[in-house]
This record gives sequence, C-alpha cells and structure tokens, in this order.
Amino acid sequence: MMVFASGVTYKAQSAGPALSNLKSLFLPSGPVAQGSLQPTAIPIFGPRGLPCVVSGSACPYLDAGGKPFSYLLFVQNTQNNRWEAVTLNPAARIREWAYDTKSSTSPWPPSGERGSLLIETLIAMIVLAIGLGGLFSLLAASMYTNDRSGADTRSTMLAEHVIEQIDSQLANQSAPLSITDCAGTAWTINTAGTAKGAGSGGSYGGNGAKLTSAGIIDWTQSYASVDPNYAMKYVACGNGVLTSQTSRPGEFHRARGFSLIEMLIAVAIVTAVIAVVVQGITKMQRRSFVEGSKIDTVQETRDFIDQMVRDIHNVGYPPPKVNPNPGANCTTVNNQNVACGLIYFSPTQIKYEADLDGSGTVYQVWVQLAVGASGGCPCILQRGAITKAQVLAGTPPTYFTEVNGVLNSGDGTGNATYAISLAGSGSYTTYGTADVFASYDSNATLNPVGTCTTAAACSSASRLRRM
Repeated sequence: MMVFASGVTYKAQSAGPALSNLKSLFLPSGPVAQGSLQPTAIPIFGPRGLPCVVSGSACPYLDAGGKPFSYLLFVQNTQNNRWEAVTLNPAARIREWAYDTKSSTSPWPPSGERGSLLIETLIAMIVLAIGLGGLFSLLAASMYTNDRSGADTRSTMLAEHVIEQIDSQLANQSAPLSITDCAGTAWTINTAGTAKGAGSGGSYGGNGAKLTSAGIIDWTQSYASVDPNYAMKYVACGNGVLTSQTSRPGEFHRARGFSLIEMLIAVAIVTAVIAVVVQGITKMQRRSFVEGSKIDTVQETRDFIDQMVRDIHNVGYPPPKVNPNPGANCTTVNNQNVACGLIYFSPTQIKYEADLDGSGTVYQVWVQLAVGASGGCPCILQRGAITKAQVLAGTPPTYFTEVNGVLNSGDGTGNATYAISLAGSGSYTTYGTADVFASYDSNATLNPVGTCTTAAACSSASRLRRM
C-alpha cells in the first residue's frame, strides 16, 4: 500500500527530471539491471518479498529475458514544486530521494529514512551483544566498587569512632572500651599500651597487632594471631545476603534458531533492560561519589584535628620549667615573646598562643566556626595563625578553610547558634545543638570556665575536645 499526503502529485516516469542519473544511483550498471525498470510505478511483491510482475496465476521475479524487476515513483510538491522519488531495486531495497536543483553532477541525493535489511539487523544485534557484554562488565565493576566504597566508609568511620573513644580518656587512664555491632555482639577494646618491642606487637610495636619496620600494621598476620581485645570482626548494619541456586538435570534443552519477530521482540526487551541498567549504573556512580565524599570529609576532619593536637601540644612559651603557670603569669599580654596558652574559649571559637615551629617565635592561633553561604549551617571550620607581634601591631589573621559541611553550632546552653538549612526531607535540628568545642579541667569536669576571654580565666581548662 502506498499513501500520498495532501499537496503531493504523482507524476509519470517520463516527466521526472534526470531519470538516467537516478537510475544509475539505485540500479547496478549494465543493460540487464538498467533495463529492469517497469513502466508502472505501483510495485508488486512475491512470496519471497522481492518485486515481481503478475503473469497469469504466477508472479515471476524475472521476465522472459531473465531481467529482474525494479520500480520508480516520481512525486511533486504542489506548493513548492519540489521533486521527490521513491525507488525499489530488484533486491527489494526501498529508498527515498530529493531532487537538488543546485547540483548538476549529483542532483538526486538520498533523502529521509529507510528500513533495514535482515543482515543489517543481525549485524546491529551482534554489535549490541558486544556492547551489552561490556555494559554488564561495567555494571559488575560498579557494583564491586560501590560495595568496596561503602565498606571503606564504614571501616573508616568505625576506626575514627574507636580512636575518638580512646582519645577521650585521660592521659593516665587505659580503661577498656565496649562497642556493640549490628549483630548485637559486644566487643571489648583494650587501650593499654607498652613500650616498643615489649608487648605482643612484635619488635616494632607495643600491644596488639604486629607492626612492620615502617610502623604500619602487618596485614599478612592472621586474625587469630592478634591478642584478644585488640582486633574485632565488626558486623556493619544493612549488609545484604547473597544466595545461590543450582540446576537440576533435565532443565536444559536443545537450543533452536530464532525467527525475525523473536529477534525484534528480544531487541525491544533488551532496550528496556538497558534503560534500567543504565539508570542503576547512574545511581551506583552517584552513591560511589557520595561514599568517596564521606571518606574525604572524615579525612579532612582528622587532618584538622591532628593539626590542632600538634598546636596545643606546643601551647605556652617559654617551657613549663621556665614558666610553670603561663595563664597566671600572663597578666602582661603585650609581651610578644611569651605565649600565654589558651587565651579565649567559647563553644564556637578558641584562641591560643604557642611556639608552633620550635623557633622561639610566638604565634597566635585562631580557630572558629564560620556561617555558611546560606546564612546558616552547613558551616565551615576555619583556622588562622599569625605571629603575636603581628597581633599586637593590629594585623588581623587570614583564615583558611579546614572542614566543610559542619552542622553543629551549639552555644553551650543546649541551643544552636545558627539554623540548619539543608534541602530535602528530614530534620537535622538535633545535630545543630551540639557544641563544636568543649573544655575539661583536670577532674574531667565539662566546660569548667564557660566562655573565657583571658589567659588567667582560661587557665583551669586542661583539655580541649572537638565534638
């Protein structure tokens, strides 16, 4: 069946332009192929899907002279007089053409879309199968990477949790800790240490797992070889369970070939499956990025804490033997050669003076919580360090970003300093009331000085902690 749109007129073959040029494009050279064009423009197809001409009760594919049949239909647009053509060669290949009046050498370039041959469909399916193989390999790699990223994140956060609990103990204590995993197993963690080479950690460690000469854990040792309570098999929450299934004899049958309709249905199903798989890969890549961001945030926070620990270890100058009570002896705060230790403390900001590099130059370090771009949290932890001489000269510190995405901004009374503005569902209000910094005295009393603004007022605080 051939359908014509309105505004298009059927034209005889003799009326069409550049007929010989068009014949040379869709028919092979030679008198047999070139002479196969039928005068009628309405094609007839035989049982094999090839063009034929009715002769009595039959429809042969060749005429009496052994020539195949081909067809040509000219149409003209009545609005712009543009010529177009539809051709059918002896191999049943249909093509559309648009006449180009500006070209004298090739006035009939192909136009529009055409169908595909069976061989083209088969080649496309082979290419698709190869692509699917690579796609499923990528899917398997993405699933593995996603699972590995999640495990790395959980392991990193668990290690940070254990380190924070150990670090929260006083320096003269080594009480065991207890952690319960998602399977309900309570694990005891020993914190007692010993001198290098004197414990169970081998020649290069103290107690616990053996260390190498580089000071890192020797991962070749077995779990059972580590002393009890210095290793654990922690069960994380939300782990999936993999199941397997075997086949019974007789479940496999002899394979047969596929028909064209079956292949087309399979292509449609595979296309739908690809859409779902690509969506899943996109989600996995997004989650992998999130997990990597979590690890980067934890590491960023750890680096910041380590920097603060190094700074605080050097607070006060001259050393305690020369200046045993820097807070009480810093009534004259304008001495650029004396570091007075902690000189300002609040739940969102601390200032302390120290000899940071051992050169005798006194620095003043400022650490503060800065409000985010939205006017609330997530906020930013910043650090600035300048010499005390510059401070006395009125030079303000230059702050550098240390930790991004901080939600807590407690003011020390159970309230948040800044509101939390995060998109999406869920409430983060409980996070905002936690203090960023906390202080303890020698008796482990929380925040013994509240907010202090001088070295003498802050002298009773013997320990700082980032919440």
